[in-house]
Amino acid sequence: MGSYRVIDHTADIGIFVEGKDLSDLFSTAGYAMFSQMIDLRLVGNKVQKKVELEGENLEDLLIRWLNELLYFSEKGYFFKNLKVKKIQNNFLSASIYGEKVDFEKIHLRQEIKAATYHQLEIKKSNNKWQATVIFDV
Repeated sequence: MGSYRVIDHTADIGIFVEGKDLSDLFSTAGYAMFSQMIDLRLVGNKVQKKVELEGENLEDLLIRWLNELLYFSEKGYFFKNLKVKKIQNNFLSASIYGEKVDFEKIHLRQEIKAATYHQLEIKKSNNKWQATVIFDV
């Protein structure tokens, strides 16, 4: 998995993510988002879901990916093992592993409403892919 760090942003949450390739970048971005919402050490790998998405471009695909993951969280599912298998021609295919969380045992750290296009950036630098994403909270 790549690396990430939380970045300062007025009233919202931002992340800066790096990955060795686009699949790693997208997987790490999903993990980083979930890690802001819940303590992922408390989440198992009991459920597997497959995700396939298309976007208009790479940036749109990243936002659609993150918002699809947020859709699962609205139903109580959180994922810590995200394996983006393919990103090609603005198409993504992934398998994600996690579980439906019992909120009486695990507490939500932060609610994230949506991944936004605000200050969104994806670029390749020094043989790594990097992205900046701002989340509406």
